[in-house]
Amino acid sequence: MKDFIKKHQKLLIMLGVLLFFLILGYIFPYSGDDWYWGSSVGYARFKTFFHDYNGRYAANIISLVVNRSLVLRTFYVGILLFLIPYLSYKLINEKRFSLFLLATFLLLAVNKSMFRQVIAWTSGFVNYTTPVVLLLVYFHFLKSTKENKMIYLLMFFLGFGLTLFVEHITIYSIVINISILIFAYLKSKKISFKSLFHLAGSVAGAICMFTNGNYLMVLENKSGYQKISHSFIDIIRRAHANMTTIYKEAVMNNIWLNIILGVLLLAIIIKVLYKKKEKNSKKKIMGYSAMVIIIGFLMYSLLAYLNPNWRILLNYTPYFEFLITVLFYFSILLVVLLFIDNADLKRNIFFYWFSIGVLIGQLFFVSPIGSRCFFICYVLFILIILELYNYCYKKDLLFVNHLCGLGIIIFMVYLASIYLYTYKVDQERIRDLIKEVEKGNKDINFENLPYDEYVWDGNVYDYTTYDKLKHYYHIPDDVIINGFSNKGVKR
Repeated sequence: MKDFIKKHQKLLIMLGVLLFFLILGYIFPYSGDDWYWGSSVGYARFKTFFHDYNGRYAANIISLVVNRSLVLRTFYVGILLFLIPYLSYKLINEKRFSLFLLATFLLLAVNKSMFRQVIAWTSGFVNYTTPVVLLLVYFHFLKSTKENKMIYLLMFFLGFGLTLFVEHITIYSIVINISILIFAYLKSKKISFKSLFHLAGSVAGAICMFTNGNYLMVLENKSGYQKISHSFIDIIRRAHANMTTIYKEAVMNNIWLNIILGVLLLAIIIKVLYKKKEKNSKKKIMGYSAMVIIIGFLMYSLLAYLNPNWRILLNYTPYFEFLITVLFYFSILLVVLLFIDNADLKRNIFFYWFSIGVLIGQLFFVSPIGSRCFFICYVLFILIILELYNYCYKKDLLFVNHLCGLGIIIFMVYLASIYLYTYKVDQERIRDLIKEVEKGNKDINFENLPYDEYVWDGNVYDYTTYDKLKHYYHIPDDVIINGFSNKGVKR
């Protein structure tokens, strides 16, 4: 038995991670938009093929399916969550299993706001996690040297599918493919046909998405949900309003990710400045400056995380935090360009770094935005970390593997304790609600879920949520459900 475990240790660990993600996929409660997609409302949208609703056709169809089948939802969520660390480590170095452990730890360590909007909320998962997996698949094809007509055709459909989930990822797919084509041509005077076909699919998908009538209403400021800036003054106001959300959700709130990224960047600088005894004075100044920025940012963000009410510059604190976040983001590029001597690694990290910039840049000018919009950036930061770790340490460090393994177990226990209890309460409150309706009661109490900060829109606190719940469970119109603060929401 010991020999079997030792021989198949990596496989058993991966199966354990997959099993945990499948369990999460089963116990996450349906909530918010999930109730609409799983009810007659979702089917009514499908019958009009989402006319004037939005152009997220792939996301809408998948949401319609997985919110009607717990079995499908379980496997969809579990497998896609597993594919993020699996594809990430295979992309960077498939021989370094520590990369899988590190990627899994960082995925589990995502901040709670992003976790509840992207992972625990089924509709959010479909919209924001699926394109991340599709993008990782595309990166694998770019890395592969295989080229044939079938791959080109697959690239077209992969690009087409990627653009039918979320608008800023649709635009990103076009921009990044154009950038790849330009870079490849300037470097080797060759055309990347994989990127060309992926671009063609992305353009076709973008046309399909943005010809939906909803976006005309957005442009005319007639949409009740999405808004976009038009005038220069409006652009400035929108960018200013979105600034705090962007720097916090894209970078500052990701404590564990920032610590690991910062430590790796510092290790690279120290290696060059001290071990190799760099003599170039300009390079030394840049290196010490980067060290000050990285250490200062990590210390400040950690203190701000531990004490959320702290305002170092009172009303000007957001501007200070935005500045140090931008400096930290650019310090990544500085370290990579000056202190890494591997050209391929520089290119890869710059690609991910540039991708994050393209994705974030768009979000200054639209609303609403939330944690879910930045999940793709979080995964790109994971790829940067894996590249840096793979560069810094040529061999797997046993203590790093043990630390990552311990961290994974701790987060698994932590998340399981939250969502198993949430699942129990959710099952009981739904069962009690249906029983009361069957008895003919017209005024029913509906228990709130525990750990509300880990569930998106799971409690009845306004008419919209109330209406979604009643549609999903076929509750008669004349029934009043008492939810938040036991006040109830009436028509």
